[in-house]
Amino acid sequence: MLDKIFYLNEQGSRASNEDSIFPQRGEATLEDRLFIVCDGVGGQNSGEIASKITSNAIAEYLKTISYDKVTVKEIRMAITHSREVMQDFVIRNPKSKSMCTTLALIYLAHDEAIIVWCGDSRIYHVRNGNVIWKSKDHSVVQQLVDEGEITQEEALIHPERNIIIHCIRPVKSYIKIDNHLIDNIQPNDSLLIVTDGVLENINENKIKEILGPLQTETDKEKLFQQYCEGKTSDNYSMYLLSFADNKRNHLNLKYEPN
Repeated sequence: MLDKIFYLNEQGSRASNEDSIFPQRGEATLEDRLFIVCDGVGGQNSGEIASKITSNAIAEYLKTISYDKVTVKEIRMAITHSREVMQDFVIRNPKSKSMCTTLALIYLAHDEAIIVWCGDSRIYHVRNGNVIWKSKDHSVVQQLVDEGEITQEEALIHPERNIIIHCIRPVKSYIKIDNHLIDNIQPNDSLLIVTDGVLENINENKIKEILGPLQTETDKEKLFQQYCEGKTSDNYSMYLLSFADNKRNHLNLKYEPN
């Protein structure tokens, strides 16, 4: 049972916020099944538009399908629909032809979670302070790691660490979209969706520390804010979904500083 929801969607040190989340800021409820985080690319506000088009178009498409009928196939169809909407925008605004966005998506179906992603926005499944699964980035450095050219540690400081090789884009060309099914969600598990801005100062060890069994939900939220606020060179966005086995439901909205 989804028990708590926490989000961030912040501009950080950038001139504009090219990240988008769904549900939008402050609109998430414990009844929601779809959670999306996107990180736009493109310049001249094109990245901001690409991320918003993608998150909104996917949500609108899936809204027309009964929740118990949604599978990876329907989600991929929703992504295709979002690319068509993006293409229509580019036809009207040719300067935006280079726009694209990452996509990290969780769809909660009964006791399962359908995971879909493209790009380097990342999803983690954490249990008792251990990362038991995470998505693999579609990035230059991840490809180099897979080929044995560099180590995971070297990838963190590699000059091309922010270059992605796949993203959601309007052109009708092949893009790699991966998916994963989590069918063993247990009480006190967490699902975390983050853009790379969050990961600037939060590595996997810190994620395990923050989401460990000794931290309260309030502690977890404060730590994410503490590690990100004023410390990233990028926009930073996330959704943290916490699960419980009781009927005690809480919706925890983002802390808004004075």
